[in-house]
Amino acid sequence: MCYYVSEVLDAGRDGPLFMVSLEHCPNEVFVHLSAVRCWDMVRERVNQEITKQHKLGKLKLPPLQPPGSLDGMEMFGFSSPAIIQVIQAMDQNQVCSEYWKSRPMMLRAPSASVDSLRLNIKSEISNDPTGADTVLSGLIKKANSEELHALYTLLKTNNLTPNQGLMTRLLNEEIDKRGR
Repeated sequence: MCYYVSEVLDAGRDGPLFMVSLEHCPNEVFVHLSAVRCWDMVRERVNQEITKQHKLGKLKLPPLQPPGSLDGMEMFGFSSPAIIQVIQAMDQNQVCSEYWKSRPMMLRAPSASVDSLRLNIKSEISNDPTGADTVLSGLIKKANSEELHALYTLLKTNNLTPNQGLMTRLLNEEIDKRGR
Protein backbone atom coordinates (compact mmCIF):
# COMPACT_ATOMS: atom_id res chain seq x y z
CA MET A 1 0.00 0.00 0.00
CA CYS A 2 1.16 3.54 -0.67
CA TYR A 3 -0.09 7.09 -0.35
CA TYR A 4 -0.42 9.45 -3.25
CA VAL A 5 -0.60 13.19 -3.78
CA SER A 6 -2.96 14.60 -6.41
CA GLU A 7 -2.17 18.08 -7.69
CA VAL A 8 -3.75 20.38 -10.23
CA LEU A 9 -1.03 22.58 -11.70
CA ASP A 10 -1.47 25.82 -13.64
CA ALA A 11 -0.15 25.27 -17.16
CA GLY A 12 -1.08 28.75 -18.34
CA ARG A 13 -3.02 29.01 -21.58
CA ASP A 14 -2.99 25.24 -22.05
CA GLY A 15 -5.23 24.83 -19.00
CA PRO A 16 -4.48 22.73 -15.96
CA LEU A 17 -2.06 19.83 -15.69
CA PHE A 18 -3.13 16.95 -13.50
CA MET A 19 -0.37 15.25 -11.55
CA VAL A 20 -0.33 12.24 -9.25
CA SER A 21 2.82 11.31 -7.35
CA LEU A 22 3.58 8.62 -4.83
CA GLU A 23 4.43 10.02 -1.42
CA HIS A 24 7.45 7.79 -0.76
CA CYS A 25 8.57 7.33 -4.36
CA PRO A 26 9.35 10.72 -5.94
CA ASN A 27 10.40 9.11 -9.25
CA GLU A 28 6.91 7.70 -9.83
CA VAL A 29 4.93 10.65 -11.25
CA PHE A 30 1.95 10.71 -13.60
CA VAL A 31 1.04 13.92 -15.46
CA HIS A 32 -1.65 14.56 -18.07
CA LEU A 33 -3.90 17.31 -19.40
CA SER A 34 -6.89 15.16 -18.42
CA ALA A 35 -7.73 14.18 -14.84
CA VAL A 36 -9.35 10.98 -16.12
CA ARG A 37 -6.35 10.00 -18.25
CA CYS A 38 -3.94 10.81 -15.42
CA TRP A 39 -5.65 8.28 -13.15
CA ASP A 40 -5.86 5.78 -16.04
CA MET A 41 -2.06 5.99 -16.17
CA VAL A 42 -1.91 5.29 -12.42
CA ARG A 43 -4.28 2.32 -12.83
CA GLU A 44 -2.16 0.94 -15.69
CA ARG A 45 1.00 1.22 -13.57
CA VAL A 46 -0.70 -0.54 -10.64
CA ASN A 47 -1.75 -3.35 -12.99
CA GLN A 48 1.84 -3.65 -14.27
CA GLU A 49 3.09 -4.04 -10.70
CA ILE A 50 0.40 -6.60 -9.83
CA THR A 51 1.31 -8.61 -12.97
CA LYS A 52 5.04 -8.39 -12.15
CA GLN A 53 4.51 -9.57 -8.56
CA HIS A 54 2.24 -12.39 -9.78
CA LYS A 55 4.98 -13.60 -12.18
CA LEU A 56 7.44 -13.57 -9.27
CA GLY A 57 5.14 -15.99 -7.43
CA LYS A 58 3.72 -13.62 -4.87
CA LEU A 59 0.34 -14.70 -3.52
CA LYS A 60 -2.64 -12.78 -2.16
CA LEU A 61 -2.37 -9.94 -4.66
CA PRO A 62 -5.31 -7.67 -5.45
CA PRO A 63 -7.08 -8.29 -8.76
CA LEU A 64 -6.14 -6.29 -11.85
CA GLN A 65 -8.11 -3.07 -12.05
CA PRO A 66 -10.32 -2.85 -15.16
CA PRO A 67 -10.54 0.31 -17.28
CA GLY A 68 -12.98 2.75 -15.73
CA SER A 69 -12.56 1.34 -12.22
CA LEU A 70 -11.06 4.64 -11.06
CA ASP A 71 -12.87 7.92 -11.67
CA GLY A 72 -10.15 10.51 -12.30
CA MET A 73 -12.48 13.43 -11.62
CA GLU A 74 -13.49 11.91 -8.30
CA MET A 75 -9.89 11.02 -7.40
CA PHE A 76 -8.92 14.69 -7.82
CA GLY A 77 -11.83 15.70 -5.58
CA PHE A 78 -13.97 17.30 -8.27
CA SER A 79 -17.09 15.46 -7.09
CA SER A 80 -16.66 16.73 -3.53
CA PRO A 81 -19.46 19.18 -2.65
CA ALA A 82 -16.97 21.53 -0.96
CA ILE A 83 -14.75 21.65 -4.07
CA ILE A 84 -17.75 22.13 -6.37
CA GLN A 85 -18.94 24.96 -4.16
CA VAL A 86 -15.58 26.75 -4.26
CA ILE A 87 -15.26 26.34 -8.05
CA GLN A 88 -18.76 27.67 -8.61
CA ALA A 89 -18.27 30.54 -6.17
CA MET A 90 -15.26 31.66 -8.20
CA ASP A 91 -17.45 31.96 -11.32
CA GLN A 92 -20.72 33.40 -10.06
CA ASN A 93 -21.35 35.11 -13.41
CA GLN A 94 -20.98 31.76 -15.19
CA VAL A 95 -18.24 33.00 -17.53
CA CYS A 96 -16.88 29.46 -17.95
CA SER A 97 -19.82 28.40 -20.08
CA GLU A 98 -18.45 24.93 -20.94
CA TYR A 99 -18.21 24.10 -17.24
CA TRP A 100 -21.74 25.29 -16.55
CA LYS A 101 -23.16 23.42 -19.58
CA SER A 102 -21.63 20.22 -18.24
CA ARG A 103 -23.24 20.62 -14.82
CA PRO A 104 -26.76 19.29 -14.28
CA MET A 105 -28.86 22.04 -12.70
CA MET A 106 -29.54 19.97 -9.58
CA LEU A 107 -25.81 19.43 -8.94
CA ARG A 108 -25.01 23.13 -8.94
CA ALA A 109 -24.13 24.22 -5.45
CA PRO A 110 -25.98 27.14 -3.91
CA SER A 111 -24.19 30.40 -4.61
CA ALA A 112 -21.73 31.46 -1.95
CA SER A 113 -18.88 33.90 -2.04
CA VAL A 114 -15.31 32.66 -2.06
CA ASP A 115 -14.67 34.74 1.08
CA SER A 116 -17.52 33.07 2.98
CA LEU A 117 -16.21 29.64 1.94
CA ARG A 118 -12.74 30.60 3.17
CA LEU A 119 -14.27 31.70 6.48
CA ASN A 120 -15.97 28.31 6.81
CA ILE A 121 -12.66 26.55 6.21
CA LYS A 122 -10.87 28.85 8.70
CA SER A 123 -13.52 28.25 11.36
CA GLU A 124 -13.21 24.49 10.88
CA ILE A 125 -9.45 24.77 11.39
CA SER A 126 -9.78 27.05 14.42
CA ASN A 127 -12.27 24.62 16.00
CA ASP A 128 -9.63 21.90 15.81
CA PRO A 129 -6.22 23.51 16.38
CA THR A 130 -4.44 20.17 16.83
CA GLY A 131 -5.81 19.04 13.48
CA ALA A 132 -4.50 22.23 11.90
CA ASP A 133 -1.04 21.59 13.39
CA THR A 134 -1.01 18.08 11.95
CA VAL A 135 -2.18 19.15 8.49
CA LEU A 136 0.20 22.12 8.30
CA SER A 137 3.15 20.09 9.57
CA GLY A 138 2.51 17.44 6.93
CA LEU A 139 2.35 20.03 4.16
CA ILE A 140 5.46 21.85 5.34
CA LYS A 141 7.50 18.63 5.47
CA LYS A 142 6.74 18.04 1.78
CA ALA A 143 8.12 21.44 0.70
CA ASN A 144 11.68 21.87 -0.50
CA SER A 145 13.99 24.45 1.13
CA GLU A 146 13.33 27.11 -1.50
CA GLU A 147 9.56 26.75 -1.04
CA LEU A 148 9.90 26.91 2.75
CA HIS A 149 11.93 30.12 2.63
CA ALA A 150 9.58 31.73 0.09
CA LEU A 151 6.52 30.96 2.21
CA TYR A 152 8.27 32.14 5.37
CA THR A 153 9.19 35.46 3.71
CA LEU A 154 5.65 35.90 2.42
CA LEU A 155 4.14 35.31 5.85
CA LYS A 156 6.63 37.58 7.65
CA THR A 157 5.92 40.55 5.35
CA ASN A 158 2.19 40.68 6.18
CA ASN A 159 0.21 41.30 9.36
CA LEU A 160 -0.29 37.91 10.96
CA THR A 161 -3.62 36.36 11.82
CA PRO A 162 -3.54 33.56 14.43
CA ASN A 163 -3.53 30.93 11.64
CA GLN A 164 -0.64 32.68 9.89
CA GLY A 165 1.21 32.83 13.20
CA LEU A 166 0.83 29.05 13.52
CA MET A 167 2.03 28.61 9.95
CA THR A 168 5.05 30.87 10.54
CA ARG A 169 6.01 28.98 13.70
CA LEU A 170 5.74 25.57 12.00
CA LEU A 171 7.68 26.81 8.97
CA ASN A 172 10.44 28.21 11.16
CA GLU A 173 10.70 24.91 13.04
CA GLU A 174 10.99 22.94 9.78
CA ILE A 175 13.58 25.33 8.33
CA ASP A 176 15.62 25.04 11.56
CA LYS A 177 15.42 21.23 11.43
CA ARG A 178 16.82 21.27 7.91
CA GLY A 179 19.63 23.65 8.84
CA ARG A 180 18.51 26.79 7.00
